[in-house]
Amino acid sequence: VRLYTRAPVSPSEAVGPTHRGRLENGVQLPPPHGYVMRTPARPYGTEETTRWIVGAFDAVDAKFKSTKVLRVHDLSDRNGGKLRDHKSHQNGRDADISYYQDECSSRGCSFEGFRSSELDVARQWTLLEYWLRNGQVEMIFIDYRLQAKLYRYAKRRGVTKAQLDRWIQYPRGKYEPDGVIRHFRNHTDHLHVRFVCPYSDLRCRP
Repeated sequence: VRLYTRAPVSPSEAVGPTHRGRLENGVQLPPPHGYVMRTPARPYGTEETTRWIVGAFDAVDAKFKSTKVLRVHDLSDRNGGKLRDHKSHQNGRDADISYYQDECSSRGCSFEGFRSSELDVARQWTLLEYWLRNGQVEMIFIDYRLQAKLYRYAKRRGVTKAQLDRWIQYPRGKYEPDGVIRHFRNHTDHLHVRFVCPYSDLRCRP
């Protein structure tokens, strides 16, 4: 199965899979609004990736008039390829982003010291739902305990069972290969989002 999304043709191109690929004409994540960058040298993605990240942050800000900002750690290098400390992040479709929290410092909602009880579920679901409803994500890695909170919140908000089954692995078990949102070790303090191959990037592989 190859996942693509229809979008205007852009100058950037994701080539190959995320764990063995490269990025051509990478686009830098625009000046922060709703987020801060940890590593200024690694803010490159496809044009679609950067647009979809900003779009989700804008959706949260519009709904909550939010003053909270997230920390974006890594996307890809300008030309993609191997990125230190990562097996993926090679073709501009991956991003590591902190979770919305009840209390965040002026430097953004941090990775460090985050506890599941501190999750700002309403803002977090709004961010995720933007990507899910627009068909922009291939996979989102989120700790299973946090999935439970998001699942219950989404259900209360009227998300249908069919949508929940398609979008969230919970409650089927953390090792079941179901859902766009899935458990993966070491994602208790941040999420890893993998965007779909842009429609025009014919050399991209899921």
